[in-house]
Amino acid sequence: MEKHFLLNIFFLIVFTQGSNSNPVTKFVTTVIFEHFDNCNIIFAHDGYKNNNVLINLTDKILGHFSRKNKESYVLDLNSSWTLTRYHNVRRRGSHCYLNIVSLFLKNIDESISKFSGLITWKYGAPTWKDTDHYVFLSQNVNIDALLLSKENLKIKFRIAIGASVDTGGNPVIKTACFYCNAGAPSIVQIKVGGNPIQKKQTLKYIFPDFLQNFNGYKIRCAVSSKIVYRIEIYSKKHGYWEGKQGPHTNLIQLCQHKMNFTYELFPSIGGGGSGVKWQNGTWTGSMADVLYGNAEFGMVTAQTLQRNELVSFSFPITYDWLTFATGHPKPIHTWKKLFWPFSVTLWLCLILTMILVITVLYVLPKLLVKFAFVTPKFYSNQIWFVVGTILEQDIHLPHNFVLRIFVTFWLLFALVLTTAYRSQLVTSLAFSYEEKPPQTFDQLTASSSYRWGLYYLAGAAYAAFRSSTNPTYIKIFKGMELEHSAVKCLVRAIETRFACIIYEGSAVDVVHRSLSDHFGRHPISVAPTTTFFISSCWVMEKRAVFRSNFESIMHLTMDMGLNNHWVARNYDRLRDERHKANNSATTYTLSEDPDGPKALALEEFTGPFYLFMAGIVLAISAIFIEILILKKTPTF
Repeated sequence: MEKHFLLNIFFLIVFTQGSNSNPVTKFVTTVIFEHFDNCNIIFAHDGYKNNNVLINLTDKILGHFSRKNKESYVLDLNSSWTLTRYHNVRRRGSHCYLNIVSLFLKNIDESISKFSGLITWKYGAPTWKDTDHYVFLSQNVNIDALLLSKENLKIKFRIAIGASVDTGGNPVIKTACFYCNAGAPSIVQIKVGGNPIQKKQTLKYIFPDFLQNFNGYKIRCAVSSKIVYRIEIYSKKHGYWEGKQGPHTNLIQLCQHKMNFTYELFPSIGGGGSGVKWQNGTWTGSMADVLYGNAEFGMVTAQTLQRNELVSFSFPITYDWLTFATGHPKPIHTWKKLFWPFSVTLWLCLILTMILVITVLYVLPKLLVKFAFVTPKFYSNQIWFVVGTILEQDIHLPHNFVLRIFVTFWLLFALVLTTAYRSQLVTSLAFSYEEKPPQTFDQLTASSSYRWGLYYLAGAAYAAFRSSTNPTYIKIFKGMELEHSAVKCLVRAIETRFACIIYEGSAVDVVHRSLSDHFGRHPISVAPTTTFFISSCWVMEKRAVFRSNFESIMHLTMDMGLNNHWVARNYDRLRDERHKANNSATTYTLSEDPDGPKALALEEFTGPFYLFMAGIVLAISAIFIEILILKKTPTF
C-alpha cells in the first residue's frame, strides 16, 4: 500500500470575488491528481456558487473524482444539516478522503472556527488535524495571518496559496514552521519553480514536517508525581523541578536529544495525581493540566475510556496492574500442633484400632482357657499394654505363642505409626505451620480477619473501584480505606492483618526502596491475582500535531527493550541510594537469621506444656480417686 493511501487532504478555500486563479487552479489540481487520486472527496462550502473561478475549480475536481467512481460529499455549512458521527465518511472503506472546504467569510479567525467543529469530535472526526493535509487559498495579504492564527497552528500539514501570482507568474505558496524562530512560529515559503510538480516536489516537500526539530522550544510536562515508581521528581533551587532516573524521565531525555527541545517538569494539579473527574465536570491531575492548557504533556497517565474522550494518549511506555499485598504468612503457635501430624480420619482410625487390640487381648486369653485348656501368663493390663506400646514404654510380652503372634504384628504397626508421627512432629517444629492469607479479591472480601485499603494516587484505580458494577469490587470500595503513603500501606500489611491494594510495580519499588534487608529479602507477599490492567502513557491535546513524532521514538524504545532496562536501572539506583544513606529506619528483615537458626521461643512449645499440665491434673485426680476407693473398702 502506498504511503499516500493513509493520508487525507483538507482544503480551506477563502477567495474574494474576481481573483485571477488560473495558475493556482493548475497547481491545486496537479497536487490533487498526483498525490490524492485514490481518495474520496468531501466538499464543504458556505456559498461557493457566488465565485465563478471557484465554480470551475470545484466542478473540475468533483467531475474528476466522479469519473473515477469515488464517493463525494457536498455540504453547505449555511444549512442546518452537517456531518455527524453517524455520517462518518471514514467508515466507508476507502483508503483516504479528500476534504475541501470553501469559506468566504472576511474574518480569518471566524473562517477557521467555522470548520473547527469538523476536527474536534471525540470519536471519528471526518478530518484529522495531525495526519490530514490542508490547503488554504486566500488573498496574498492574508496568508501570513492565516498561517499564524491560533487554530491553524494546531494543524500539522498545511500550506496557504495566494489568490494572486508573484512577479514571475508562479503561485505564492507558504507554510508555517511551528518552532523555527528559536522555539516560536515563523513563515516559510515553498518554491515550486516554473513546473508545478517537479521530481523533488514530493508530498513531503510540499507539506514538510517541521516537528522533527523543536529548535529549543520548551515543552511543559505535568507529572503525576505521586507515581514515584514510574517517575520521581524533586525540587531544586528557584522552584525548578528535576527528574530522577526512571523509564519516563529517561524517555523524555532521549526525545530531547533527538528532537532538540528543552522541557520543564512540575507536579500536576491537585497534588500530583493522574486525574479524577469530579461531579461538577472538572478534572484534577495531569488531565487537568493538559485540558486547561497548562502543559503539552501529562506524564504517567493511565488510559481509560472517560479520559480518552477528551485527550489523546501516546504509545504505552509502561504497563501496570492492581493487586494486593499482605505480610509474609505468620507462623501458627498453638497446642493443637500435637494433633496436626495426623488427619482427623487417621486419629479416629488409630483410636478404633487401639480399642480393637484391647478387646482382642482381653478376649483371646479367655478363649484359650475355655477351649485349649491353656492358661496364658499375661499379667499386664491390656489398656496399659496398648497405650504403652504407642508411647514406646517398657511392657511385658505374653508367653503364649498365639498371643505373641498377634502382639508382634501390633508392635510392627505401632513402630510404623510412631515413627511417622515423630517425623511429622519434628518437621512441624522445624518448619512451623503458617497462616494462609487471601489469594484473590473474592477471598479477601470473604475473610473476616482481614481489612483492606487502597494506596491512593488520586487517579484511575480509585475511579475504577468507584464506578465498578462488580459485586466484589463494590464491597471492596465500601470497606476500603485510603492510604496516601505506599510505605505506610505496606508496613501496615506487614504488622497487621491488612491487605494493601496497590499497583504491583509500586509494591516492587517500595520493597527496593525501603522494605528489604541487605540480602534483598523482604516480608511482603504479593497476591497472584491481578485486575485493572492499564498502560501508562503520556496524554496530550486531542490529536496533537507532535504525537506521531514522539511515538516514533516510543515504538523504538519498546521494541529494543529499553523501557524494561530503564526500570531495572531505576531499582539499581534505589539500592545505591539506600546503601549510601545507610538508613535502616524502615528496613524489615525476615524471621530467619542469616548467621544461623534463631533460638526457639516459649510460644512455639505451648503444646508440650499444656500436655504436661493435663498429665499433672490427671495424676492428682487419680490419687484422689484411689484415696476414695481405699476409704470405702473395708479392712479386716
